[in-house]
Amino acid sequence: MRMPRHVYESLSEDIHEIVRQIDETGRNFIWSKPIDLDNVDMRDMWDLVLTVNIDRSNDDHPRHHSDVQRA
Repeated sequence: MRMPRHVYESLSEDIHEIVRQIDETGRNFIWSKPIDLDNVDMRDMWDLVLTVNIDRSNDDHPRHHSDVQRA
Protein backbone atom coordinates (compact mmCIF):
# COMPACT_ATOMS: atom_id res chain seq x y z
CA MET A 1 0.00 0.00 0.00
CA ARG A 2 1.40 3.38 -0.98
CA MET A 3 0.79 6.43 1.14
CA PRO A 4 2.29 9.88 1.58
CA ARG A 5 5.24 10.11 3.94
CA HIS A 6 3.38 12.18 6.55
CA VAL A 7 0.53 9.64 6.65
CA TYR A 8 3.01 6.80 7.10
CA GLU A 9 4.82 8.62 9.90
CA SER A 10 1.59 9.43 11.73
CA LEU A 11 0.36 5.84 11.41
CA SER A 12 3.72 4.50 12.55
CA GLU A 13 3.72 6.75 15.64
CA ASP A 14 0.21 5.62 16.60
CA ILE A 15 1.05 1.94 16.11
CA HIS A 16 4.20 2.31 18.20
CA GLU A 17 2.12 3.92 20.97
CA ILE A 18 -0.31 0.98 20.97
CA VAL A 19 2.57 -1.51 21.01
CA ARG A 20 4.20 0.44 23.86
CA GLN A 21 0.98 0.23 25.87
CA ILE A 22 0.61 -3.48 25.15
CA ASP A 23 4.20 -4.03 26.29
CA GLU A 24 3.78 -1.78 29.34
CA THR A 25 0.60 -3.46 30.58
CA GLY A 26 1.69 -7.00 29.71
CA ARG A 27 -1.70 -7.59 28.10
CA ASN A 28 -0.47 -9.10 24.84
CA PHE A 29 -3.79 -9.16 23.05
CA ILE A 30 -5.19 -7.27 20.10
CA TRP A 31 -8.89 -7.79 19.42
CA SER A 32 -9.00 -10.67 21.94
CA LYS A 33 -6.27 -12.46 19.98
CA PRO A 34 -2.83 -13.06 21.46
CA ILE A 35 -0.08 -11.03 19.82
CA ASP A 36 3.63 -11.83 19.96
CA LEU A 37 5.34 -8.43 19.80
CA ASP A 38 8.60 -10.13 18.80
CA ASN A 39 6.96 -11.82 15.81
CA VAL A 40 4.24 -9.54 14.39
CA ASP A 41 2.67 -10.90 11.21
CA MET A 42 0.58 -9.19 8.52
CA ARG A 43 -2.70 -10.05 10.28
CA ASP A 44 -1.44 -8.43 13.47
CA MET A 45 -0.44 -5.29 11.53
CA TRP A 46 -3.92 -4.99 10.03
CA ASP A 47 -5.41 -5.37 13.53
CA LEU A 48 -3.13 -2.57 14.74
CA VAL A 49 -4.14 -0.33 11.82
CA LEU A 50 -7.80 -1.00 12.60
CA THR A 51 -7.18 -0.11 16.25
CA VAL A 52 -5.47 3.14 15.22
CA ASN A 53 -8.42 4.07 13.00
CA ILE A 54 -10.92 3.35 15.77
CA ASP A 55 -8.84 5.33 18.28
CA ARG A 56 -8.61 8.26 15.91
CA SER A 57 -12.38 8.35 15.55
CA ASN A 58 -12.91 8.11 19.33
CA ASP A 59 -10.86 10.72 21.19
CA ASP A 60 -12.57 9.81 24.45
CA HIS A 61 -11.42 6.17 24.44
CA PRO A 62 -10.09 5.14 27.89
CA ARG A 63 -6.73 4.31 26.28
CA HIS A 64 -6.18 8.08 25.87
CA HIS A 65 -6.62 8.91 29.56
CA SER A 66 -3.47 8.86 31.65
CA ASP A 67 -5.47 8.69 34.88
CA VAL A 68 -7.02 5.32 33.99
CA GLN A 69 -5.62 2.45 36.04
CA ARG A 70 -4.22 -0.18 33.71
CA ALA A 71 -4.42 -3.84 34.63
